[in-house]
Amino acid sequence: MFFNEFDHVLFWREREELDAYGKALEAKYFPAGSVHPTDSEALTAEYRAWMKAKIPTKEAFYERIADYAAHAGPDQREIRQSAENLEDALQFATKASGEKRCADWAKAGQGWAFHLEDSGNEVHSQDGQMILEIATGAGMGTWAVMSKLPPASRMVSMDFDYVAAQNANGIALALGLVGRAAGIRANNWFMPFDDSIFDTVCTHYGLDESREVPTVLQEVARVLRPGGRLVLITRMDPAVRQGKFFELFGAPVEDCREVLRQVRLYSGPEDLTASAAQCGLKLAKRQEYRPEQGHDRVLLVFEKH
Repeated sequence: MFFNEFDHVLFWREREELDAYGKALEAKYFPAGSVHPTDSEALTAEYRAWMKAKIPTKEAFYERIADYAAHAGPDQREIRQSAENLEDALQFATKASGEKRCADWAKAGQGWAFHLEDSGNEVHSQDGQMILEIATGAGMGTWAVMSKLPPASRMVSMDFDYVAAQNANGIALALGLVGRAAGIRANNWFMPFDDSIFDTVCTHYGLDESREVPTVLQEVARVLRPGGRLVLITRMDPAVRQGKFFELFGAPVEDCREVLRQVRLYSGPEDLTASAAQCGLKLAKRQEYRPEQGHDRVLLVFEKH
């Protein structure tokens, strides 16, 4: 999916139109099975022109933000899928696809994603755990956890998107974890699990790429056992991901965090820590990574009390 969570905020009343435009962009710029566009500059230029045509002024930008903040919220319909997505999913739920993902993410772990070693180790504090990953995405965090899965532990990885969830199944096949790890499609705001059944919940950039973050944290706290842990990697500065919208509409980037708070998106590790505390999740560890190249990121570990 080309669009991110802020696009969904701006177009929450026009979701079908946004989805249709996204499919057109994917057909034009993304070869089948690829997450990399053939011409990123042309894609960005076309997307920016479309956005400016739909939202022509800074005032219109802020009006849409206020509308979402006041009227939108978690939606159980978020897991609807198109036939085209189901076709893609069949390709990702294979051993061959999983092997490619494993190779790609192992290479990334030796480079810009060097934090994967720490996050994977943090999840596996002990054997015999029931682990839930939220927001499978392309499966980078999934690989970091599955590749180290102790023999008595079990793992479920979930995503709104059925195709993304199949990345977890492909990785599980590649790593020989059938029967011990799997991906499912589910809604982060209405998790299909009983209370207090997971020892650890983890996510790799999942919370800063989600909408309605407070609701996700409430659900995490609900499904965690007492003493259970939430382990996550997130960006230090949310403007790294969302600042482009403010630049596009001539809004000050300094407004970014306050706007993100209003629409209940990720607005930084401090706000996330405060929201988690309201759900009974106490910060137990914070480890920052400030590479010479790439964005700053942070490993956060919370415990349920």
